[in-house]
Amino acid sequence: MSWNVLEGETWNPSTWNWDPQCPPKPEGIKIFINATNITNATFQVVDPGCTGYCAGFLYPLTWQIEEIRETVYPVFLYIFGILYTFFAIAIICDEFFVPALERIADKYDISPDVAGATLMAAGGSAPELATSSIGTFNESPVGFGTIVGSAVFNVLFVIGACAFAAPSALKLDWWPLFRDSSYYCCSLLVMAVFFGYISPSRIYWYEALALFCLYIVYVLLMARNKTLENGVNGCIHKCRRKKTVPAGTVKDSAEIAVHPAPETGKSSDQATKDEEAGKEPLVAKIEKEEEGDDDEEDEDDEGPMEIIWPQKDSFEHQKCPGCCLLSARIFFVIVFPLKLLFFVTVPDVRREESKLCGCTVHWKECWLPAFAFSIGWIVCFSYMMVWWSEIIGKVSDIHPTVIGLTLLAAGTSIPDLVSSVLVARKGEGNMAVSSSIGSNIFDILICLPLPWLTYSIMNGVRNWDDCTPDGDNHFCFSVGVYAETLLFSVILLIVMIFIVIFIVHLSGWKMTKGLGISMLVLYFLFVLQDVLRNCEMFPEIGRWFTWLRSNI
Repeated sequence: MSWNVLEGETWNPSTWNWDPQCPPKPEGIKIFINATNITNATFQVVDPGCTGYCAGFLYPLTWQIEEIRETVYPVFLYIFGILYTFFAIAIICDEFFVPALERIADKYDISPDVAGATLMAAGGSAPELATSSIGTFNESPVGFGTIVGSAVFNVLFVIGACAFAAPSALKLDWWPLFRDSSYYCCSLLVMAVFFGYISPSRIYWYEALALFCLYIVYVLLMARNKTLENGVNGCIHKCRRKKTVPAGTVKDSAEIAVHPAPETGKSSDQATKDEEAGKEPLVAKIEKEEEGDDDEEDEDDEGPMEIIWPQKDSFEHQKCPGCCLLSARIFFVIVFPLKLLFFVTVPDVRREESKLCGCTVHWKECWLPAFAFSIGWIVCFSYMMVWWSEIIGKVSDIHPTVIGLTLLAAGTSIPDLVSSVLVARKGEGNMAVSSSIGSNIFDILICLPLPWLTYSIMNGVRNWDDCTPDGDNHFCFSVGVYAETLLFSVILLIVMIFIVIFIVHLSGWKMTKGLGISMLVLYFLFVLQDVLRNCEMFPEIGRWFTWLRSNI
């Protein structure tokens, strides 16, 4: 029986006396261990003084938590480490990951939105995959909670940041947003059915495999993106034609103009008058516009990363050349180890053909190792960022809920944020939005089910015939997952997607500063409602939301 049900009381409309209460605090730290179903979950309550792995902390500790609080100076080292890993992720994304992604898209003629929803999302979601794997193999709910928490950050905060970083109001197409949002909502519903109905609080190997196969279907759909988009557009235009065009007025031709017909051309006399008056013909204007586009493309093409000591000549036109030169040289010294590390270990696809050890190297064709090594370094530095952020969260007196929704959510989503902002600055709005939603699809269908599938099979094989007292081997091929408010989280994520689409529609399908402000306000409201529902922080408010929890 749940704590918010009054024992011995029968409810009826005339005697309404519902008075929910927050659950009692356990004498220690409650750690989820196992559960065959939602009503008989198993927990372990450890001593409050326990630190490290026994207290559910999944990262190494150089100093114990109390020791860090007493000596203080390790806090500054961890903060510096977090900032340094942020610089590392920014450099690897800007100089290697995004250029390799663009090279792959150009080589295989992949549209920017498809590349963002698949390749870019996979690279940006590497920290979530690492966190989920660590949590699953240590039988901790940290992986699931991190992914659900970072999903909101990816959609609201990342899109809002892209709107502010964009050089101008970027035009957004309806199809990529509709395609990715629809598949994301379907994936959430399938996962909710597995969790809440088929096998509550457990995931069996075949359920994890089904989720993984859904991502394979998603990739296959992306491979046929153009065909699928043309088919949907054809159906929409056909429906519009039936509604708007009267019968008998359509020509026999199968081609129907989608855009308005151009204005009637001017007569030759009028064109001659325009030329005499100094007006440019239409052809000349088009040629000039094309030349302007070529110039913009040339400006956008950045050269390879170079490790050059900042010179005074580069800052002559600044207001304070000496100050700018000093700050540039200090920053160069700080990031020099990172640039040297990446320069040696990751090929730069923007380099020109050159000789290396007597062999001719075509750097533009090294997109595969560049992409793979970039993801490897992103995983490495993201792991360190989340590790040190967790320690800062435990040392501080800030409630874990606030730390999880802000510092940790940002830590796991930094690659998504940096890569999306970089492509938005280059004018690729569709790619940025597709990456933010596509990374959530990758989280739900890869980062969660892949560790579940691996762990459940390993656990079943290892404990064969020695799983449960009644010899139920089927139970061993599963993993326990603790999701206290799963249904509410799924509903909230789906509602959030609809709100995002509605705001984009109100913005005229453009990534404007107003859209960015709206996204950041929604993220603040999400954090606020999650904090207010927390019984430990606001028991008088949180107790009215205990009905959202499972009967654990």
